[in-house]
Amino acid sequence: TTLFRSFTATTGFEISELINKKAAKTLQDYSTFEITRFGHALRHKLIRKWCLCGQVGTLPELDRQIYETEHIVNVVVGRNLVPAQPFYLLILFQSCTLNQQAELKNSSFAHYYEYLMTGNLKKYKVKRDQYDELFNYLSHLAWYFRVSSISEASLSELTSFNTEYAKLIFKVDLQPRLDLLVSAKLLSKRGDYYSFAYPYVFFFFLGLYLAKNLHKPEIKGVVTELCSKLSSRRNAHAILFLTYHVNDPWVIEQVATVLSKCFSTYKPIQMDEDIKSVNELVKETTEQILKIEASNIDENQQEVRKLRDEQDDLENSGEELDEDNLANSTIFREVTMFIKTAEILGQIVKNYYGSLERAKKKQLITEVFDAPLRFLGFLFKAIQENPDAFVLEIEKIALLRNPDLKALNKRVAISNIAFQFLGQVCTGIILRSSINISSDNLDDDIKDLINDKPNTAYKLLGIGTKFISPKNLPLDEIQRLAKELKHNAFAYGILQSLGAMHIHQFHLRIEDQQKLCAALCIKIEASQIIDYRTKETKLLNK
Repeated sequence: TTLFRSFTATTGFEISELINKKAAKTLQDYSTFEITRFGHALRHKLIRKWCLCGQVGTLPELDRQIYETEHIVNVVVGRNLVPAQPFYLLILFQSCTLNQQAELKNSSFAHYYEYLMTGNLKKYKVKRDQYDELFNYLSHLAWYFRVSSISEASLSELTSFNTEYAKLIFKVDLQPRLDLLVSAKLLSKRGDYYSFAYPYVFFFFLGLYLAKNLHKPEIKGVVTELCSKLSSRRNAHAILFLTYHVNDPWVIEQVATVLSKCFSTYKPIQMDEDIKSVNELVKETTEQILKIEASNIDENQQEVRKLRDEQDDLENSGEELDEDNLANSTIFREVTMFIKTAEILGQIVKNYYGSLERAKKKQLITEVFDAPLRFLGFLFKAIQENPDAFVLEIEKIALLRNPDLKALNKRVAISNIAFQFLGQVCTGIILRSSINISSDNLDDDIKDLINDKPNTAYKLLGIGTKFISPKNLPLDEIQRLAKELKHNAFAYGILQSLGAMHIHQFHLRIEDQQKLCAALCIKIEASQIIDYRTKETKLLNK
């Protein structure tokens, strides 16, 4: 029998192996392993197994449970503020039990971070009436780190900080305070150097400092600067945590103003008469049948999450682009700005759905809708102003697909490819924008906005908020919109794509799938496969 020995240590222990001969000799017979960080694909697998441990009767019900849990996990972990490792994920899953999930789902994402921190403090007998002083101390420390442009501070630097804090606010015994914060995993210690244990701790308390000092002109100046550069992830984190700590109209207006300036010289596309030239690319609009292949939903869900992991890797590799490198790329900077700012403003509206007045919510939702539609307006105008360059690029694609295209066939192929390309771009923008503002709590406000401005683009954005989740689809509403768009081939194609995406990603009851396919002229090629799962009961697709 072979005896295996193992031990665990922090990442800092690896340094000891390099600089300490005794440690190196002791460890020479050991292999080093690191706990894998879970991306979207691995998180989805773990969440699925977790949900299957509960009471699940049907595949659509399983989809809904996975969606609710995954939504909370992605909001928290997806910002790279908490390590995406199994230990932290399991803590979060436990928080998503029936008695806590509704609270977390309907609150700001920062609520969970506060839950983590106060949970750790309770373990060390910190009383609730001490939280205010302790949080205030940490908020000043976060501000000290920011103005000093440091990620960790030496003991001597913290001694100086503590002295100034005592003069300004309250006398604190430094070493016992540091020991407590390290034990509670709010700070980390490396020799005589201290840093915030996790990014979320730093940004939570930086946001708290900004919120408490927002009345000061210099802090308002900082907030204005942060809002003007929300494409930076650090700036976005600071503003999101600031809005968690204070529902200040001035701050919200700063974010909305930045978004309103993105592609401000272009009109939001309405996808009515303003896309007439695009609809003319395809003459046959009487019947548009979209054929999709029957596929394994579980595998589809995994594939989509693998693609999200790849996208995250690309974004993380270039998340903090130097402003000088963007100087000659105004369009890229503006696109990045509207994407990030729309996401933040949407999050603010979802956080404060119950305290913002309806008129204000409608204004903010309009901003979240209009910014991407202005970008599409810019894109369509650019193509119209230089159609030859666009056609040339499309022609290259057509010839790559089929080098033997004749002149007549080539024109038809180019038109179809151009139509499909623009449709895919617009569908992607509609989906991303729908996610930004998707919330059951905002349904009435979105409907009011669409009633006030009943253009096709708004209707697609509104219905898009329903397609992105496994909740019951408003099939009658989808059917009415499909009939309305029958003679708008481009917009109808986007609606079809949204429906196909939903079928591709979520299990539907047979009758619901049939009704959706009939409404959107979607034909599923190959026989329907009913997926069985055996646990204590069978999960039936019904």
